[in-house]
Amino acid sequence: MRRSRKLVNVRKPDVASLRIEYVLRNGNYRSNALLHSAYVASADPGVHWLLDLASAADDPTTVLADVVDASWIPPAQRAPIYRRILQAKQNAVSKSEGLQKEAAEQALRSWQVRWIKYLVAPKQYAPAADAITALSKETRTAEAAAIVPLELQVAAQTGTMDSKMDGYR
Repeated sequence: MRRSRKLVNVRKPDVASLRIEYVLRNGNYRSNALLHSAYVASADPGVHWLLDLASAADDPTTVLADVVDASWIPPAQRAPIYRRILQAKQNAVSKSEGLQKEAAEQALRSWQVRWIKYLVAPKQYAPAADAITALSKETRTAEAAAIVPLELQVAAQTGTMDSKMDGYR
């Protein structure tokens, strides 16, 4: 199907139910190719349908994590996917206990770093600074090797390098 023919719009309910059925049965197993084809064929490509589709999976974050950095999704459209993943990871932390909580916290920290890197890449320094500021002390300590270079890059671009260096002293 080609976007120019707009066949997906004509058969949209059938195609959507087929995608949902696939994700329900298979989760993220080889879903990237299916989702890519649907994205290319869509008359109005965006990621909101992808977020809805992922919510049908047993673990929506696995589907979203599989496509968040896919080359076929423009970087500007990835923010809602990152936000959904971060929200799911935060929910997992609040619902778990013991060793599962530790693993959930580690996964959340990892995604928080990925989110900040995502913001820094297109030079969205103010939101990146906000994301860094929102990190817990534990996250800053555990992810210092990844956070400090990003924090310095953001500080250099936002004119806060002097105060940042004073804070490190």
